[in-house]
Amino acid sequence: MQTLMCVVKCKIDVIEHKRVWRKVTEIVCSYGFGKQEGRVYIFDRYITDNTRDLWVAFSVFLNSIPDDLYVDFIEQCKERIPVSSLYIMLDHCHILAREQVLQDIILARRDLDKENLGLNDLELAFISACDNNHLKLAWGVLQAAKPILSRLRSMKNIDLLERICRWEGYAYK
Repeated sequence: MQTLMCVVKCKIDVIEHKRVWRKVTEIVCSYGFGKQEGRVYIFDRYITDNTRDLWVAFSVFLNSIPDDLYVDFIEQCKERIPVSSLYIMLDHCHILAREQVLQDIILARRDLDKENLGLNDLELAFISACDNNHLKLAWGVLQAAKPILSRLRSMKNIDLLERICRWEGYAYK
């Protein structure tokens, strides 16, 4: 995927560009996110720094694809992409019409419990929701984090206790 994204930077004809753009978006749609038991996805729930960097690179890459391919990608994948990853896309989007589409998709998310996000992704989603003045969604993220935080309260790990305190601060604000 990374190699294909680099190929687009080379001087190739428009038809080849379109084939590469389409292939990269197909890879993300097919292998990026999902919930099928027993499968591992590139941008799985437990996203690491390396895969987060790849998602950021892909989000930047999306700025270079034509509108028709972008619309196809969004229509195929919008339900599978977690809200935290949608916010990363929004942060790196440089095209106003696409920003609005992403905002609409994000604001349409109601049941964050079904997204099965980890605490890192919930925190990213919460901060991004606040930064974008999506206060109802931020409240929903706080509610989705509560069961995870309550399970962690019994732990004695100092890092976990600091995270719990940070989340309590988020709730206070």
